[in-house]
Amino acid sequence: MDIEPKNNGVKRVADSLNSVKVKLICTFAHFALQPLNKFTIIFQTHASRIGAIKEDTLLLLRGYLADFIPPEIIIATTDILTIDYRNKVNQLPRNSLVVGNDTLDLISEFEDEIHGTLIGDRFYDSVRLFYETVVSKMLA
Repeated sequence: MDIEPKNNGVKRVADSLNSVKVKLICTFAHFALQPLNKFTIIFQTHASRIGAIKEDTLLLLRGYLADFIPPEIIIATTDILTIDYRNKVNQLPRNSLVVGNDTLDLISEFEDEIHGTLIGDRFYDSVRLFYETVVSKMLA
């Protein structure tokens, strides 16, 4: 019985989980999902807040928009539901996207492996897509 292939598979999985790419994605996800988790917990534990769901949803939406849309666009808009958030012209440049302090620390720590590489490009594309998708689902 040869167990070497299983060990190689385990090693590949372990290597993947320790990759900078996976660390970036997991660290960002931990940061980016916190507002949604908080929002969900509030409505699961405070039935009396049901009447405030629209206001709370708009605050959550505004928070997510602020993570990838320049503040001047948000401030200048009378109705945040009308912001053309998918238009890249209306979005922050990649180095200004909000990714959380822990993610920024990780980016600093692995700067050579991230900046100007496919890992960095794909990560920032994923961040942008995450924010676009969250806003899209909230507006649906």
